[in-house]
Amino acid sequence: MHNLNICNFPGYFTHSNCMDDFAAFVADRRGMSLDKAWQMIATAQGIFNGGWGGDEYRDFTVLLLETLRPIYDDTNDRELIETYKHHGDVDFLRMLSYPVPKHKDLEAPLRLLADKKTVEIVDYGCGMAQRTIALAKHLVASGTRVKLYQVDIRKEIFREFLGFVCRKYNIETEYIEITAENLYPELPQHDYCDNVSVLEHIREPLRVIDNTHRGLRPGGLFLAGAGDARVEMMHISPNLQACRMRLNDLGYQVVGPGWDGAPLLQKPL
Repeated sequence: MHNLNICNFPGYFTHSNCMDDFAAFVADRRGMSLDKAWQMIATAQGIFNGGWGGDEYRDFTVLLLETLRPIYDDTNDRELIETYKHHGDVDFLRMLSYPVPKHKDLEAPLRLLADKKTVEIVDYGCGMAQRTIALAKHLVASGTRVKLYQVDIRKEIFREFLGFVCRKYNIETEYIEITAENLYPELPQHDYCDNVSVLEHIREPLRVIDNTHRGLRPGGLFLAGAGDARVEMMHISPNLQACRMRLNDLGYQVVGPGWDGAPLLQKPL
């Protein structure tokens, strides 16, 4: 982490090393020094008690959603996509506080992918792609060629940041855009899929499970977040029991600890 003195904002940058990449991104994007970028970030975070990762900022984002509900809503898929696009910048700042896996958190997938010379990864609903970028960085460092497919609604600040980070770490990437005309894109053949905190945001989550199953190679790994979610705006499918049943029927087995309650599953050989 950069050594800039930000003691007036304790703890804001302790939860995710994504902030280092963000500071470098801001400096590059704004044509300023890294010190100036850190100062700008600290000032912006200081507006909210706890920074962008705190309860005060979350309450602000929820209030913003409700305030703009007459214009942006989740009543149909086209409206849902427009809502996500409109609130993209606000969500982006909140997601910067999400934790990034350390090497010990990735031991299971790294072990199970260790014999592959090339690994293709799908990050479905990628957002900041913290987990898949962390995994890709470790694989690239070990000499593995990685192709990362990022699947999401087009939100410009996310696209710009992810492009910057993947170039920084020599990760080959391709973006697969979700649109109102292509809500459930077919997925390329891949060895690992990350799908956490996504299915509850989708009106037909079983279609995503089925598309992932078709694209995942035999023996492939699936980090599947299929636990029920709380009921709130943008959680249009909070009950995911059908997804859990489908994964069970397809023969997926737990092969290691996952992330945030999502198990690491393996497709049958």
